[in-house]
Amino acid sequence: MQGKLDDNHGVYALILHIACDRMIRIGKLGDQRFKRGYYVYVGSASAPGGLAARVGYHVKKADRPHWHIDYLKEVAEIREVWFSRSKPVMEHVWAGAAQRISGMHTPVKGFGSSDCRCLSHLAYFSRKPNCRLFETYLKRSGYTQQVKAVFCF
Repeated sequence: MQGKLDDNHGVYALILHIACDRMIRIGKLGDQRFKRGYYVYVGSASAPGGLAARVGYHVKKADRPHWHIDYLKEVAEIREVWFSRSKPVMEHVWAGAAQRISGMHTPVKGFGSSDCRCLSHLAYFSRKPNCRLFETYLKRSGYTQQVKAVFCF
């Protein structure tokens, strides 16, 4: 299950934790309430440098927030990353799978999905979500690639 990020294209999920309830301004989405707990943010990596470059960007604090996730990262801690080397368009399948896991709530509609039809690319869980359970939901959607995790944060 553990893997190493490299320059291949793919899909990833950041598993973030917020220690206490907060109001956070998320760019044009405005002020949003975030509850204490875990958040799964789904994205894709298709630019040069692939998964390693994109996740590397997320691990660092953004100088000037640009994407919705940049604002959330200012107060949330990345706990792990799930990823798969696959076509970046699978990002939408991943976002849909995260939305179907029992106990999930959609904290902010349109988060990370302003350029697609997904309800959100962010899911909330009161407890830390499980990578294997997530992979089960992906397989139900027809996704066949293995999901790997990095626990270096």
